[in-house]
Amino acid sequence: MRHRWLPRVAVVLAVGAASVFAWSTPALANDYSPPLNQAAQLPISAEDFLGSQEQCANAPADKTLWHFVLPGTTSHFVQLTVTFSPGGTQVINAFGPPNDKHAFAFSQPGAVLTAASATVSHDAGAEHVAFFNLSHTCTGPTPPTSPPGSPPGSPPGSPPGSPPGDGSSSPGGGGGLPVTGASLVGLIVVGLGLVAGGAVLLFFRRRRDHLAT
Repeated sequence: MRHRWLPRVAVVLAVGAASVFAWSTPALANDYSPPLNQAAQLPISAEDFLGSQEQCANAPADKTLWHFVLPGTTSHFVQLTVTFSPGGTQVINAFGPPNDKHAFAFSQPGAVLTAASATVSHDAGAEHVAFFNLSHTCTGPTPPTSPPGSPPGSPPGSPPGSPPGDGSSSPGGGGGLPVTGASLVGLIVVGLGLVAGGAVLLFFRRRRDHLAT
């Protein structure tokens, strides 16, 4: 009789864990992988996508910069994987400026891009983007002047207005179905609360059994 609390605690914990995983699945479903818009041109030489002096004003002089961008305003990068020859593969998880629809990679001078893939997420209710773009490259050396308001040595940004090369006019519009998701943080908090409730139930049950003996 004293151990009847064990099945009850197990049920509470199981319900809490099931709630977290069930509600977090739609959030993870927001992530998807659109192709590179210029995939048919791989391998790509940096000289074929050179940016303007204004775009490359703050680029490093000893490396080649590759600027990737998502079309529209409702999607953002989660992860970008690029492969250069020479140089190998890079996995990029930090994005911007000016925001996380812009991604930057760096290669050795003279390297060519041989592969690029991305994991992307989007705002709730928004359509999937059909591709991501290679906007431009910067091969250095750094031009002597910088755009007004750009601090020296800061990562290259985009000129005022719409970011260049955002691909909004490129062929292939978004065709995916909208997917919505829940906040993982809130769901984890709910799960932990259920676990804590089970622990409190266990404490009072054991205390009552002790007083009864």
